[in-house]
Amino acid sequence: MFTGVVLGPNLLDVVPLGEHSADGHSVPSAFALAGSIGVSLLIMESGMHLSPSKVMEVGGGAMLVALIGTLAPVGISIGLVWAMGYDVFPDALSAGVAMAPTSVGISMQMLAESKAVNTLFGQTIVTAAFVDDVMSLLALVVLLQLAQPQVSAGSIALPLVYSVVFLAASVLLAMYAFPPAMKWILSHFREDSTRKV
Repeated sequence: MFTGVVLGPNLLDVVPLGEHSADGHSVPSAFALAGSIGVSLLIMESGMHLSPSKVMEVGGGAMLVALIGTLAPVGISIGLVWAMGYDVFPDALSAGVAMAPTSVGISMQMLAESKAVNTLFGQTIVTAAFVDDVMSLLALVVLLQLAQPQVSAGSIALPLVYSVVFLAASVLLAMYAFPPAMKWILSHFREDSTRKV
């Protein structure tokens, strides 16, 4: 975070947040695009370790942990930033949304090292971290919409609906469409019996 502040637009301006086009709209820079791809890959990597059967077992507890893990940092950050004299919106809310995501990478590394990813305990952590990050991204979507010059209920609700529909469709495809498709693709490859291992 410190490196991002130093290299960002407010200090050295080495990594700009975005470039402004002639019509005034913000065009994401290559660095912003790389960051978005990195976040997407990180969440995808954590999602690959979810076991649907175990998620059903730990779903309720994991959802509660994810909800607390998202709302608590937002609430605490808003309170602290407001206590320092800044406005609740956009300053305190922005700080809260920035603190909401879970460190999925560290959690996955620790669970992998202890060989606990596929345990109920590990699946609870992975599921909670995954849901926490999804909710944090949805909060970021809402925050970005609130920052627009013209805000309406539709401009806030539609991105949320699109995000939830996309996530639900992705889960259904991962559970029911991709496994048979991969089996069909892999069935067209013959094992080389002459190869020595």
